[in-house]
Formats: sequence, C-alpha cells, structure tokens
Amino acid sequence: MGVSCLGASVGSGSFVNLGERGERERAVADYVLLTTGEGKMPEGDEAMTAFMDAWGAWVGELGAALKDGGNPFAASTAIDPSGAVTGSSTVDASGYVIITANSMEDAVEMAKGCPALVTGNTVNVFETASMGPS
Repeated sequence: MGVSCLGASVGSGSFVNLGERGERERAVADYVLLTTGEGKMPEGDEAMTAFMDAWGAWVGELGAALKDGGNPFAASTAIDPSGAVTGSSTVDASGYVIITANSMEDAVEMAKGCPALVTGNTVNVFETASMGPS
C-alpha cells in the first residue's frame, strides 16, 4: 500500500473500469521512471555526445508515451516525520522520466531502453495512483 504526501492512503496495482459488456479493462496509467545508483555520466565530449544521442533516440522511441522527459536531480534534502530537515535526501535518486503505459509490464519494457542503465544506474518503475475523479 502506498501513501501520498497528503496523507491519503492509496492502493497499489492497476485501476480497472468495467467496460460496456461488464468486462474488466485495464486503465492507462502514468509511470515514474526513477533512476538511482552511483552511475557516472560519460566523460569526454565524444562519449557525452553519444550518450545524449542515445537519450534522444530513446525519447523518440517512446513517442506519445512520453509524458514528461524529466531531468537529472541536483541538490536534495529530506524532511522526517518529526518535521526535522536533513542535509540531504536519504534516497540515491539521480533523475526521473514520466511515461504513460497500459500496464506495468509495458512500462518496464519501455524503461529497459533507458540510456541511464549504461551509466551504471538502476531504473525503478512506479505506477502512479489516481487520487480521485479526473
């Protein structure tokens, strides 16, 4: 079970609707691809250009599934349950991308092409949950 920053509890898994014939249909959902790890960006102009070209090609392959091309993370901080602010996040996240997919399986297949994987990072796939009527 997940919990939002608003404190409302939301369930995990894909949301489904009943179709016209009463059959269960899988709803399209957004997925956050969160890169984590201690991967290193390529060094040198040629290697960086090749990486950026691979990134552009991957984003192009995602097409309409790309909802937010994301960004790498810079500075971070964390707030614990008591409200205390720490010097930095306890999560080793390095960036994010948001995609739309029909299922977790489809999102994972899209994530497998992420160029961040070749830098030594891991791509974590999270399905987002609806907080109410859209």
